[in-house]
Amino acid sequence: MGSEQTSPAAASEAAASEAISGSGGNKEHPAGTKAAEGAAALDALTSFQIECLKNARYHEDREIFFARLHKLTMLVAVLGGTATFAFVSQFKLFAGLIAIAGIVDLVFDVSGKARLHAALRRRVYDVMAQAENANRDLSELKEQAARIYADEPPCMHAVNALAYNAAMQAFDRPVKYQFPVTGWHRALRHWWPFTADDFKTHDEIAKARSA
Repeated sequence: MGSEQTSPAAASEAAASEAISGSGGNKEHPAGTKAAEGAAALDALTSFQIECLKNARYHEDREIFFARLHKLTMLVAVLGGTATFAFVSQFKLFAGLIAIAGIVDLVFDVSGKARLHAALRRRVYDVMAQAENANRDLSELKEQAARIYADEPPCMHAVNALAYNAAMQAFDRPVKYQFPVTGWHRALRHWWPFTADDFKTHDEIAKARSA
């Protein structure tokens, strides 16, 4: 899983701060209003909503992955159980796949991880729902979110980058503040953690090239 133990919430904190806040501190920007290209900085509430949506999308992606992997391992195990002994004995590779499928599901607790991410996703959406109430104190909502972040497993940074982009797009944030994600990153996002340094925003890349 790599050496980094950051949570999805903290993984892109520096980039998120710049991307969401922009340059300045416009406190009069209407809460919940989508910001188009070149718009003023978002207020604290909308920034918080983007961060929560990113986390929800992250856990949704991880939940779907583990749920599908669990179904696949169960399918292989069931097929192996219904196959005749002679067939399994004849095809050693098939017998090996049955054993591997059972080991993966048991040792890595695939179904348990799917349930964990489902629970975290629901908790994040609950906080987002509370944020829709104008009478709720933002500091209290951030406190709730921090407790959720504490329960998150180590971050898979490619999944986090894609979730971050999805949240930014949902709020019509500028593309320059989003992460370019390669097909290689997409394909391995659930298998290899990568690092936070592997992902730079378009704006960061442009600034580095012009420096």
